[in-house]
This record gives sequence, structure tokens and C-alpha cells, in this order.
Amino acid sequence: MTWPFRRRFLAVIVCIGVVLAAGLLLSSTIRHGEDTHHESNPVNKGPWLLGPADARWTIVEYADLECPYCKTYTPELKHWVIQQENMNLQWHHLPLPGLDIRPACLVALVRG
Repeated sequence: MTWPFRRRFLAVIVCIGVVLAAGLLLSSTIRHGEDTHHESNPVNKGPWLLGPADARWTIVEYADLECPYCKTYTPELKHWVIQQENMNLQWHHLPLPGLDIRPACLVALVRG
């Protein structure tokens, strides 16, 4: 091997090492930040759940408390899920832009 080729080869190896080290450092920082966020927010224990937690089937619903379609459809879906044996419903709040949902959100949080 000639000297310029060795220098290039060494530079490539060093660059790959730096990229790998940065990736490992970044991934551990992101994971640590997520864990800290979950521990510091004990109120948010996940989505609201209707039905057994160990159910075989899960329906995930993203809805807004002020959406007219959601207000009509969600009670029917809840009624249907209650009738099923091995199913649960996860409800996630997905607010529509431009609506003031604070009063409805507070009522929903208080009621559970």
C-alpha cells in the first residue's frame, strides 16, 4: 500500500468510527430524555381504556371532544365494544385546530 492510500483508508475508518460513536451517543440521549419525560409526568399514564387491558383485540380511536362526528360515533363504538368479550377501546385525544377545547377537556379529565 502506498502512503496516500493508507492515509485515505485511515481517514475513512476514523470517520466511520466518529459517525458510529455519535449515533450511539445520540440514541442513548434520546432514550434517557424519553424516560425522564415519562417519570416526570405521572398524570399521563397512557390512553383511556375501555374493556379488559389484556384483551386480544384493541381498537384505537383518535377523537376530539368537540367534533360532531366523534360525538355521534364514539358512544356507538363504546356500546359495541362493551358487548364484545375479548376487545378493548383505547381513546386518544386529537384536538381539531381552531376550537377552544379547554372546558370540555377539563370536564373529561375530571370524569375520567
